[in-house]
Amino acid sequence: MKDIVTENNNKSQPTAIIIFDANDFKIINDTYGHNIGDLALKHISSTINDMTRDSDLCIRLGGDEVCIVLPNANLEQALVMADRLELAIFSGYFCHYNIKISISTGCTVIEKNETLHNALVRADKILYRNKKNKAENKKALQRQLNNYIFKSPPKFPKEE
Repeated sequence: MKDIVTENNNKSQPTAIIIFDANDFKIINDTYGHNIGDLALKHISSTINDMTRDSDLCIRLGGDEVCIVLPNANLEQALVMADRLELAIFSGYFCHYNIKISISTGCTVIEKNETLHNALVRADKILYRNKKNKAENKKALQRQLNNYIFKSPPKFPKEE
């Protein structure tokens, strides 16, 4: 991660970061069990994998908090990517309980000569400010989904 930031700084190219975590992840683990929580994390990670570029770097910071490093991306591009990720993750069901999971995000661009730590702290503050509005954000995501025609939830085999 540091090498990417250093290389982009040397080339005077921006590096954006998106930090996010899963909303109410502890409730999923506590209500449905850690195996369902693992399915939620797999759903999130496969969505990230499908939606990011080969040059992007995704790092699990711990628990349900993740950082995506976007080389050669400005803040506007990071915000668009964050919005797309939020909608894509929320739009899918990931287990037989038909649970939807949502994420909250924080985006920033690493400033020239800024330490990676400071940029991560700034993005984390933005994330937690946005997380305070998670209920309203979830309603907005549902309104966006309602504008699309989509099928009923997929059927998953029940675990015995």
